[in-house]
Amino acid sequence: MLLYNELYFASPKDFNDPFDCRIPPNFIDLSIKEKEQYINDLISNTISIDHPNHEQITSDIKKRLDDPIKFQKQVEELTFLHQDKFNGIISLSCRWNSILMWSIYSDYHKGFCVGFREEKLREYGFAGRIKQVTYDDNFPKLKPFVAKKKEDMIKPIFIQLFTKSSDWIFEQEYRLVNNYFDNEPLPFERLIYIQDDVFAEVILGINISNSDRNEITKICNFKKVPVYQAIKKPFKFEIERKRID
Repeated sequence: MLLYNELYFASPKDFNDPFDCRIPPNFIDLSIKEKEQYINDLISNTISIDHPNHEQITSDIKKRLDDPIKFQKQVEELTFLHQDKFNGIISLSCRWNSILMWSIYSDYHKGFCVGFREEKLREYGFAGRIKQVTYDDNFPKLKPFVAKKKEDMIKPIFIQLFTKSSDWIFEQEYRLVNNYFDNEPLPFERLIYIQDDVFAEVILGINISNSDRNEITKICNFKKVPVYQAIKKPFKFEIERKRID
């Protein structure tokens, strides 16, 4: 990131939370009326009434939905596979001083934290795709529906990509999302390259080694990025910082 100015849009399949981006539409709890409406919408949106196999296709769809548990499993497999292939996410946070996050994501406080200028990130075409994660004690309820236009999919997609369990609220996460709807990207195609002015600051962990501190400070000085050292606040379970460059 600091050496080559690279940001990587990860696939949801690589996340550490097995519930993250795993919020499917719920077919199991559909009422009879809701199921009939879904079937009718799906058929009318998929095939024309004068299609030679209209009756057979209609019958097959109804038969599949007669076993909602099996159908739900199939929908989830397809939904999650599509998300994993065609979505890329960079997870950010508005917190730099979380003791827990330094332990989890920064090698037990031996790593470093990079701050970005949000307005500069938005200039890379992500104006509408930087959004704060919503945390909820309850699993979101997504009603199955047939989208008649692309705009209909925005709300459920946002729920799927930006909703997490309240257990993660300490992260105060913001997400930068990219979509690769044309083709499944290769790993190098998930990279974007940013200019030095996107970096706002770098904070070194409390337990960072001298060699890492020297190397990172040298890179940041060259790029004109402010460097801070994280330190323990006396007699408190808190972190503060001081500028060192």
